[in-house]
Amino acid sequence: MKWTKKELATVAGGLLLVFCFGIANNTLGFYMLQITEEFGIIRTAFTLYYTMLAGMGMVSAPFFGKIYNRIDTRKLMIGGGVAALIAYCCISFANGMAVFYIVGGLFGLLQSAISMSLTAYILVRVFGERSGTPMGICMAGTGVVGLVFGLVIPPLVESFGWRFCYRLQGVVWLVLAIIAGMLIGNVNEGRMEENRQESGKPQAQLTTAQVFRLPVFWILIIAGMLMNFSALFSQHMVPYAVELGIDPITAGRIFSFYSIWGIIGKILLGWLFNRLQIKHATMLANISLVLGLLLFSRGQYPVMLVACAFIGFGLAESLMAIPIINRAVFGAENFAFINGLTAIGTGIGAAFGSNIWAAFYDVTGSYALAIPAFSAIYLLVGVLYWIVLSMPRPKM
Repeated sequence: MKWTKKELATVAGGLLLVFCFGIANNTLGFYMLQITEEFGIIRTAFTLYYTMLAGMGMVSAPFFGKIYNRIDTRKLMIGGGVAALIAYCCISFANGMAVFYIVGGLFGLLQSAISMSLTAYILVRVFGERSGTPMGICMAGTGVVGLVFGLVIPPLVESFGWRFCYRLQGVVWLVLAIIAGMLIGNVNEGRMEENRQESGKPQAQLTTAQVFRLPVFWILIIAGMLMNFSALFSQHMVPYAVELGIDPITAGRIFSFYSIWGIIGKILLGWLFNRLQIKHATMLANISLVLGLLLFSRGQYPVMLVACAFIGFGLAESLMAIPIINRAVFGAENFAFINGLTAIGTGIGAAFGSNIWAAFYDVTGSYALAIPAFSAIYLLVGVLYWIVLSMPRPKM
């Protein structure tokens, strides 16, 4: 596959935007122990912050899905970086969870819209049917963040505290957003051929009412919700490893090892999306995650490292499956709109998934029961994706 310079710049910029998403979503586990101990709260109370962050993103996603093709994406990226810096600085001065909840709710309106969702829109806009591999490369950015921050943040938290690290994350987000804006520019300046034609024929745009009448849409909503319930294990990997007898620094290294496989897994899954039927690729990812969770729960350090490889590939689906399926089922012309609507399901999963994992610990004193429960759920997600991709495409 040969890419133009503009396409290469787009992938590089998209990768940086996904770095930003990883900063917001892949680092909570590094702060959980210190913040809960400082504030004297249970873990569910802390993860409620992420509920606010993800929940408000779910609310705003349909709105951004409608306006993405009418706004300057460069300005959105850079403006989002400024908003992130302000949000993280505000949180760093918190003396209780109230500030986390308020800022998390406000910043949550923008968080995904200026990072992950925007990246998916840009890639489909530029690459069209070839977006599988670029999507995999960009989504690997969450793994890069986990790898780097897994090595850097735990020692920084121990030495300088979580407040310093939150301010550092805000600065990093702004710098990355500025560079991404310069690399990608405004993709809406010209209308891409892939977004107005499918197999040489104009595509019709669906209305909200039409979408809500489609069974395939509601199956995707349920699948996306259940998927993110299970996928947020990544936020509890470090605390779970500590529960299993691993010291915090080594647990951070385990997370970094998982992140390496997360990078490889996303690139591999993106490649498989372009090479296999999508339903076959997603089912492989589902089975891989379940196997990884079961191995990780053994609590033996070498086995946990092996488990990270399976988990890294399996969790790649949580970021990539819905956008790829949306484009395959509904077409490029409807992608931004549909992706915004299906974010309702993934948003619910993201908003409450981490809380559910934390609730298992708060109620039982362990994550042990969560492993078989979420393994079964993730297998169900694979079945639902298989059903969606076996159904006839909706009539436009």
